Amino acid sequence: MKKTCIALVLFILTLFCFSACQTSTGYQPMGEFYIKTSPSNGDAGVRNVISIEAEYKTYQSDADLMVPMTVGLGHLPDSIGYGEDANDTFYVLYRIIESPWSAEKAAVWEKKIAYTDSWYDEKYNSTEQKNPPSFLWARYGEFYPLYKENVEFFFPASVEKGYVQVWLFAVIPDREEHQFFGIQFSFTRKNGVLTLEEKI
Repeated sequence: MKKTCIALVLFILTLFCFSACQTSTGYQPMGEFYIKTSPSNGDAGVRNVISIEAEYKTYQSDADLMVPMTVGLGHLPDSIGYGEDANDTFYVLYRIIESPWSAEKAAVWEKKIAYTDSWYDEKYNSTEQKNPPSFLWARYGEFYPLYKENVEFFFPASVEKGYVQVWLFAVIPDREEHQFFGIQFSFTRKNGVLTLEEKI
């Protein structure tokens, strides 16, 4: 019985390692820092994707710092809007918020980039979704944005810890704008070194 349990545990670990190796294939980042939204949200798959990439994970400076990053925006190729949604425009809101976060705290830096084309244009198609490994918790395959642009993020010297947020907002004529997708990560600055961190 003991040998059976050990064999079962080893088998599960092997499958897990195989699964991790399989899901790591895809886009190979050029920079040291890279994050991307997950292809799923809980038990459901998602159709949109955002990625953020920076050349370095750490930046040396005691002063205000502008860090150039490459932001990828996209959706699965077969994504379509419904009725008037197909013609909606959108904008991306970039924000840096000092930690600890609170609802009434204003962003220390904010940038809004508005787009005049529809989010559902082919221009924003992502890569095709790759079939996930046939494993219990890997139900949705990875996909990556093809449309990318360079954005400079402003990190004030006075902020030692905080969050970077990138949110997409739909702009529907005669309706209120609404946030529909986003990504965020954290950063710290200590002894003159700004460090980008993949997790919150």
